[in-house]
Amino acid sequence: MPYICSIILVLNSFDVRIGKEDILFKKGSAVLIDYNLKDFFSPNIDHVMIVDVEEKTV
Repeated sequence: MPYICSIILVLNSFDVRIGKEDILFKKGSAVLIDYNLKDFFSPNIDHVMIVDVEEKTV
C-alpha cells in the first residue's frame, strides 16, 4: 500500500527557514504533512519522530 501522509512528532524544538520566514516547531507538537514532504525534515531527524501513514489506514 502506498503512503499518503506522515505524522511528525517534535521531540526537541527547532527553527526552519522557508523563504524569508522562520518557522518554530515546538517540542511536543505534532504536524500532519504530505508524505512527499517528509524529506524536508531530514536535517532535523534527531529532533523528530516520523510515522508514515498508509492509504488503507485513512
